[in-house]
Amino acid sequence: MLYLLMEDRTQISVELNEDDTHSTAIREIQDQCLLIDELNLRQAHVQMTAGTTIKVRAKHQAVHLIFESEIVDISSNGYLIKLPEKIYYPQRRSYFRVPLTSVASFSFRAGHSYSDLPLTGRIEDISYGGVSLAMTDPIYFKKGDILNPASLVLNEGEVAECSLTICSVKNSPTTGMTRLGCEFQELDKTARRLINQFIIYCERERAKSGLS
Repeated sequence: MLYLLMEDRTQISVELNEDDTHSTAIREIQDQCLLIDELNLRQAHVQMTAGTTIKVRAKHQAVHLIFESEIVDISSNGYLIKLPEKIYYPQRRSYFRVPLTSVASFSFRAGHSYSDLPLTGRIEDISYGGVSLAMTDPIYFKKGDILNPASLVLNEGEVAECSLTICSVKNSPTTGMTRLGCEFQELDKTARRLINQFIIYCERERAKSGLS
């Protein structure tokens, strides 16, 4: 989420106290710090001294984020603040899911113990923790089933190989579609990198179309 805030130049709010809030943006993400833009108001700028604790609030794609940090140093480009240990964003899911219907159509293939043929369908949404899949295969699925191996065809045909655990099953008698909510299991570095890059790409495409 911090990378998404930086890439989209999303406005963030810095609270020096309950009645003193100012707007800025994340310029750079380093190993241990974030670099944020200098505050416009002189009175606020002089309060941004090393060791000062600040509260940061932001909103991205309807997701609200809140975290506390400490100012490490002042530079000519802005303020270096500590990378937050925890970020609070009140959602039911651990990760915000990016809907893909407005971006493009992305497919998947997966193996299942109840089928001799690979399952196929489209990816409905994706997050750093899992995916939602839609298919018309007439197979009985239940919570806890494993889809392995699974291949997600992402942007420009790149394929992320993974294993998925089914967390929810929804059948639509009207459309004949089955929708599976799945969680990633033990992603390797390559798959995780491809999925992370894909999510950032999808967020950009949604931002271009003016969706939130």
